[in-house]
Amino acid sequence: MNKSKLEAGFEKVFAVFLAIQLTCLIFITVLMFGQVIVREVFNTGVQWVYEMSCMLQVTMVWLGVPALLYKSENITITILYNVTPKLIKRILDVLKYIVIVSSVVMMTYGYVLYIKELALTKSPALRIPNYLFFWAFPFGIFMIILVLIFKTKMILGIENPPGTPDHESSMGAV
Repeated sequence: MNKSKLEAGFEKVFAVFLAIQLTCLIFITVLMFGQVIVREVFNTGVQWVYEMSCMLQVTMVWLGVPALLYKSENITITILYNVTPKLIKRILDVLKYIVIVSSVVMMTYGYVLYIKELALTKSPALRIPNYLFFWAFPFGIFMIILVLIFKTKMILGIENPPGTPDHESSMGAV
C-alpha cells in the first residue's frame, strides 16, 4: 500500500504514543498492585500512588485519542448509519466532525482556563506543579487537529482516510 508522508509520519508518532501508553499501563498496574499489598500486608498506604496513577491515566487518554480518531477505531454506534443512503452518511460525517471540532475547542478552552488558574499550584502528595499532570494534553490536541485536517479530505471527497472501507482502494493498494 502506498502511504503518503503524512500517513507514515502519523504511524510513527502513534507507535511512540502506543509505547508510552503501554509503559503507563504497566506502571499503573505495578503501582496499584503495590498499593494493595502495602495496604493489606502492612496496614498502611502510600499517598502519592493515586496521584501518579491519575497522571499516567491522563497521559494514556490524551496520547490514545488521536490514534483512535486517525484509525476510526473509536467507539461508534452504526446501526442507523449502515442503512442510510450515501448522502445522509455524508451529512452525518460532517455533523460528526463538527461535534469533534467543537469538543476539541471546548477542551482546549478548559485547559487554558485550568492552566491560568492552577498551573503553578502543586499536587498534595507528589508536590509537583499541576501543569505536569496534563503534559500530554497539548500533544494530544495538536495531533487531533492534524488528524482532523487529514480526515477533512474524506468530507471533501478527495480521499478515504484510514479506517474507512474504501481506504485500501483509494490509497492505490492492489
